[in-house]
This record gives sequence, structure tokens and C-alpha cells, in this order.
Amino acid sequence: MNKEMDAFFHENDEFLSELLKDYKEYKDKKNKRQNERLTILKERIINVTKNERWKIYNDYDLYFSKNIDNKNYTIGIESWYFEDEDNNPSKYFRIVFTGWSRKYWNKYGDQIKEKYIKGELIDNDTDNGKHKIRFHVDDIDGNNEDEIIEKLKECFEFIQKLN
Repeated sequence: MNKEMDAFFHENDEFLSELLKDYKEYKDKKNKRQNERLTILKERIINVTKNERWKIYNDYDLYFSKNIDNKNYTIGIESWYFEDEDNNPSKYFRIVFTGWSRKYWNKYGDQIKEKYIKGELIDNDTDNGKHKIRFHVDDIDGNNEDEIIEKLKECFEFIQKLN
């Protein structure tokens, strides 16, 4: 940092501390609401698919992984709530297929793209050096839990057929 920034932080220390505290409180409240709703969805999708391997990662990502080699995440479904411009923390629900490495995406990606022709490929490098590839399937009204469960079930049934 430079002297100007040091001076700014010194002069505004109390205000910035309060602002950060309020922001953390806001984020915690939003995350708690999203996590509560994800927990309900998780229980519902486990009941519908009869599969206990649905998990919630970091309190915000409901996922299922088809661990083909029983060691590594290979190909799976990830889903989460996201907010709109009015700060509704669960306005939309996003569903994506994820290849946790290019190797697995290359094996299954064409089948996924063929089935979900309106989807969008999102190719990401991850922090841990692996290449994570997502394929955006759908954004659903976050208040329509029945539609969310139906789409998750459809994706689950499709991914189970991949070989």
C-alpha cells in the first residue's frame, strides 16, 4: 500500500470496520437462506432419485458426482441459487453438468451437448491446476421447487446412463 491508502484507512477505520461487519452480516444472512433452501432440495432429490450421494459443498452448491472410478470426481451435476438485481438471494436456481477434469469432459461432453442442445459450455481453469468444465443446462425460477426437482431428476437420470 501507499501513504495515501494508509491515511485513508486510518482516517476511516471505524466507518470501514462497521461497514465490513454489516456486509458480513448481510452475506451470512443471504447464505443461510440459500443453504436452508438447498437442504430442503437435497432431501427431496435424495427421495426422488433414491440416491444418498447428493451433497452440499461449502453451503451453497448442491451436487451429485458419478464417480466412475470410485476415487475421483469425474462427471456430475452442480446446482445453486443466485440472486437477482433486487437482492433476492434465491431468485434463480442454476443447474450445470460439470467435468472435474478435461479427461472426463472429453469422454462425456458430446453426449451432454447432444441431449441439451440449448446449453452453454463454460470452460474454467481451477485454482488447483485441474481443468473444470461446466455445461450450463438451465436457470429456473428459484421459487419453483417442483420444477427444480424435476430438472435435477432429469439430469440425474441422464448422467446415470452415461458410459
